[in-house]
Amino acid sequence: MPIKQIINFFQFLRKFRNEKINIQDIKYLPRWVIFYIDVIIVTLSILLNYALLFSLNADLETVLSINLKIFIYIVSNALFFIIFRTYSGLVRHSTYVDVIKLFLAVGSSHFFILIVDNIQYIFTGQRVFKTTTIVFALLLSFCNLMLFRIAIRIIFDKLSPKQMDTKKLKTLVIGTNPNSISLVQSILEGVSTPFEVVGFVTNDENIRGKRIFDLRIYKFNRPLPILYRFLGIQAIIIGDNSFSKAEKTKIITECLENGIKVFKAPRFLETDSIDDFQHKIKRINIEELLQREAILLDNAHFSDIIYNKVIMVTGGAGSIGTEIVLQLANYNPKSIIIVDQAETPLHHLELELSNKFQFIDFKFIIADVRDALEMENVFKNFHPNYIYHAAAYKHVPMMEKNRSQAILANVMGTKIVADLAVKYKVCKFVFISTDKAVNPTNIMGASKRIAEIYIQSLHYKNENEPEKTKFITTRFGNVLGSNGSVVELFNKQIQAGGPITLTHKEVTRFFMTIPEACQLVLEAAAMGSGGEIFLFDMGEPIKIYDLAKNMILLSGLKPNIDIELKFVGLRPGEKLYEELITDAAIAQPTHHQKIMISKETNANFDVNTIKIEKLIEVVRTSDSKITLELIKDLVPEYFIPNYQNDSF
Repeated sequence: MPIKQIINFFQFLRKFRNEKINIQDIKYLPRWVIFYIDVIIVTLSILLNYALLFSLNADLETVLSINLKIFIYIVSNALFFIIFRTYSGLVRHSTYVDVIKLFLAVGSSHFFILIVDNIQYIFTGQRVFKTTTIVFALLLSFCNLMLFRIAIRIIFDKLSPKQMDTKKLKTLVIGTNPNSISLVQSILEGVSTPFEVVGFVTNDENIRGKRIFDLRIYKFNRPLPILYRFLGIQAIIIGDNSFSKAEKTKIITECLENGIKVFKAPRFLETDSIDDFQHKIKRINIEELLQREAILLDNAHFSDIIYNKVIMVTGGAGSIGTEIVLQLANYNPKSIIIVDQAETPLHHLELELSNKFQFIDFKFIIADVRDALEMENVFKNFHPNYIYHAAAYKHVPMMEKNRSQAILANVMGTKIVADLAVKYKVCKFVFISTDKAVNPTNIMGASKRIAEIYIQSLHYKNENEPEKTKFITTRFGNVLGSNGSVVELFNKQIQAGGPITLTHKEVTRFFMTIPEACQLVLEAAAMGSGGEIFLFDMGEPIKIYDLAKNMILLSGLKPNIDIELKFVGLRPGEKLYEELITDAAIAQPTHHQKIMISKETNANFDVNTIKIEKLIEVVRTSDSKITLELIKDLVPEYFIPNYQNDSF
């Protein structure tokens, strides 16, 4: 390896002699070269030290010769260079961390020499080094090592080609924490960076008005749009996560409204190179504009429950089902049975999981939860310990046009899987419901509410059984990024140049991310004792109109100028706002302040079963009036505007 590097060095010299060379063409020096240079520097330092002491006629008489003492000094310093790995950093990108490592290495080396020398003196009464020699050598060595690094940095700063400032975005960095400082340093030292940092913004009163890297620190609570215009800001980078959600949302919203691009930086790791860190700076996404703090759960206690268990996930190839599978795979289950009727998504998931989790036994089953015989075969073959039932039809407008399919999939399918769970003694059955099941105005919500009623009454029917199955329900709002979500629709409409179609300006919805939704599902399985409906405190609902505007702004476009916002009216079964709990229910707190349990009235299992089986039978015969009457009987709060004349 050293021979190859030497050849490359001479090739570089030949190129430098024959033509003008870009300083950036020089590759980073290998670590062994930096190590040897540092050893040479300390060698020159000790020689200079002795030359100075000789010129001052200092008394240097000791037990060893000068040559032997110089050798001991060099070996000691080299040893501590290796221990502290002072050669591992990039000289042209040296940071305060490298300075500290260098000081510790040099200081430890000289302290070691001093300790050994004193031990020698205690036992023999003679010294190898004079204390004066050690102190002077320490100062000279550290200063010369630092000067070498400073010189290299200055050379590269002066000779590196500078990009035209007009090609860069004038940028403010939000925050002055170590992560933000590392971020700015990486930008200042980078060659291909698209950012030109002009300052910091902070809410820390103690450092406001000071400078970092000769860049001014501005106060957070001053009118930011005025500051942006005054400095000609084109972009901001959020590098500090200590800002509250309200502060961060305020910053992002003001930037978007003023046509300023918004980026966020990840946490800087010591292993990150300058270029790697810059490439991790990403544009802000719509999840950052959720008007609440992200809900984070500690699922560590979940590991003991899932470890070495057989898990079944129905609807496992859907957006929620896939995330559940991915999160479950982190807890080392014995096997995961993934059931879905969609062949292509199931195939794609198989390819993804085979690369990520090579030591977990996955079974991919193409089956329809409405097929009782096929589902029984699945249970008989695999005997799952836990079931996560995510299979469902969920799109409101589509289900309004195909009401019978909503009942068959969401009610009959759930009933089949739940009954088999009892028959095959499944430990827990977690049902994934929706906020649309609360005071439903559409068949999708009504069908999910009927499914909730059935599994709750089934739980209480078997409550006294020795090996009972615990039935648990999770209920949450719209999921950002899920298949067919409003965010996915708006993205497609923006990419097509608009218009974005909205039903009503006042429509609001609760939103959560896919990981949040799946964390709730896992937490419910861990803490649920059966019969509960778990739901998130999801903060304030978000206006779909505001969501659409922000998505346009995040795309660098302007609402109703570049992309039209078009109102088309409420669709059948759609309401202005959603709810998470019925009027008759009682919300109870749990160990986590963001999770509640909805205690709702439970009807008799036998009565419910008769009604549901009758409903399924009638749906198959398409008797509209009787079907609607049965639904209303099961879910009295189901609201149909034109009930008497409505058809199924």
